Amino acid sequence: MAINKLDETKAALRLLLTLYKMKKPPDRMTLLKALKTNYGIERTAAYRAIAACMTLNLLRTEQKKFGKQPRASIIHYLTKKGAQIAKRIAEINEILEKDIA
Repeated sequence: MAINKLDETKAALRLLLTLYKMKKPPDRMTLLKALKTNYGIERTAAYRAIAACMTLNLLRTEQKKFGKQPRASIIHYLTKKGAQIAKRIAEINEILEKDIA
């Protein structure tokens, strides 16, 4: 089952939710910082989550140069399927938070 891939890492659902909530696709450092700040997810877990989501075609990356930077930044995008799943995760999270508050 494909959902088992998401089960392999607890960070995958949080990764999708974080990308869904961001206004624009983040570079890798911004994404890692957001995962650490919002959920306490360390770098290794974040990389595993990225790999799992890419395996399931929920996430894609692209290298882009900004300004005069010598190295390209890696930008993370949700795929169409990834955005659909992330939207549902956000809806589930919203329902769960209503019951807690």
